[in-house]
Amino acid sequence: MAVKKHLSTFLSAFWLGWQIEANWAHPLLFTLYSIIKPISSCLILVVMYFVVTGGRSRADLFAFMYVGNAFFMLVLGSLQGLSMVLHIEREHYQTLKYVYIATSSLHVYLFGRAAARIVITALSVLITLVFGIAVFHLPIGLGTIDYPLLLMSLFLGLVAIASFGLILAAISMVTAMHNFFFSAAAGSLFYFLSGVLYPLSVLPPVLQKVALYLPFTYWMEAVRRAVIPSLPPDPLMAGISTAGLIGIFSAITALFLVLSLVVFNSLEKVTRRAGTIDMTTAY
Repeated sequence: MAVKKHLSTFLSAFWLGWQIEANWAHPLLFTLYSIIKPISSCLILVVMYFVVTGGRSRADLFAFMYVGNAFFMLVLGSLQGLSMVLHIEREHYQTLKYVYIATSSLHVYLFGRAAARIVITALSVLITLVFGIAVFHLPIGLGTIDYPLLLMSLFLGLVAIASFGLILAAISMVTAMHNFFFSAAAGSLFYFLSGVLYPLSVLPPVLQKVALYLPFTYWMEAVRRAVIPSLPPDPLMAGISTAGLIGIFSAITALFLVLSLVVFNSLEKVTRRAGTIDMTTAY
């Protein structure tokens, strides 16, 4: 019975999240927007890349940058989607107290709302990769992809996103509008430290050590190894086998998942005791 109720909550939250993300637009118009947006973002990055390299670039470096940026869309989009749900419900719609009353679990509702953004962002990733294969001739073939590694890395990556998103959502319960800046800052920091656009070896030694404690660092390396097995690994991770990479990725992700649950439950108790769960701040 509890499982059925949680599933109903998740599906209802997903439908609501989808409508909000699409802004109640016509499906065809929203589909067109969903295709144009990732391609436009991709082209901006490609132009910047060729300007920086002066048009002289190696195919492996371009593929390294392109694949990393494509998959990191999931981090940027999903992290903000999950972290802003409670703020939007409290400040924009002023319905957070009804969510508490109506839903079987706040966690299930949060993940249901965020799932809509994740699905939309995943489609953007797919469109970006297909565009890269068709236009820039990325060496990605359906027969060469390591599907078990790709699925495992995507699962762990989504758990890592959910963990950090839950922490930011918890912060939104005890702050006003500032959570938007927290999610943007966190996404930018991960973008800089996770080896998305360049190998980690170009970072100063201190930042390299910090990067090795972030789950997204291992995610970027894992998806590259899965999508383009022939691509040279990041020099900083060349000595780590694929099995070892997944093992470290799993351990760090599990650690952050436990931490996120502790932080969320603790801050939720703080707001309950203070009676400020549905208190708006005029933002």
